Amino acid sequence: MNSQQYRQSRYVLPSRFVADSFTVRVMEPTSVAAPVRLPAVYATDADELFDGLATLAAALQGAGEVAPFILVGIGYERSNHAELLRLRDFLTPAIRTHLRPLIERAAFESGAPPGGLQEISETTGAAEFLQFIREELIPHIEGHHPAKASARGYFGYSAGATFGLYTLFKAPDTFEKYLLGSPSTSYGGHHYGIDLGNSWTEQQTSDALIYLSVGELEEEGTERAPFELVTGFHKLVQFLNGAARPPFRVQAEVFPKETHATAWALAFARGLRATLPTRRSS
Repeated sequence: MNSQQYRQSRYVLPSRFVADSFTVRVMEPTSVAAPVRLPAVYATDADELFDGLATLAAALQGAGEVAPFILVGIGYERSNHAELLRLRDFLTPAIRTHLRPLIERAAFESGAPPGGLQEISETTGAAEFLQFIREELIPHIEGHHPAKASARGYFGYSAGATFGLYTLFKAPDTFEKYLLGSPSTSYGGHHYGIDLGNSWTEQQTSDALIYLSVGELEEEGTERAPFELVTGFHKLVQFLNGAARPPFRVQAEVFPKETHATAWALAFARGLRATLPTRRSS
């Protein structure tokens, strides 16, 4: 497929749950005729990643390696503060408290306006962002695009993958497939990914397919320290595969020689191939 076989749209959606407006970018193949409805993959961190994700999505669909799908990127109207706003929306208040030094540094480095740190630390969090996705974004997408309600996927990277875990444990029916790259679940020896998992209740049911990945070198050096991305990944996989855990289908992969700066592309591409295969690629 070439670029002319895709249609891109952009929306600014205000939220009644989060005191903010989100920029939503959509890429859909135009070669699939109505009334066919397609899977949709919702991806966070669109301010930074959407162009790269769209390129990969087009290449994989064009090569017949994944089934046709709609890519939905979730970003911010205030894109210049996206790095800070994502910490508000992807994390719970409890996790934000644990990561307070990191958030303070991010606020300083981003040049946040007065009150910016308070906005991140003391207002809404992952619960309200999930409400925005479930009650505002998904209905908008499925009302304006040929997105299939029973075939939703989610891609999140780093803290975006942490939000994916929160969604999985709190409202697993939001998505059928979770592509979670290098989830930030361990910091300074505290494994808050396991804390999220312990919030699961037996009343919830889910047969969600989870694709988890991490780069082999993501824990080396000092840039990400004291994040323990590789250690946390293995602890999370062990937790999800435990005998007493929810009935999720888990696929896990470690990418040799990849770092946090490079593993996102593989997480997306390999995750799509694992969760949206064609007969040719399966």
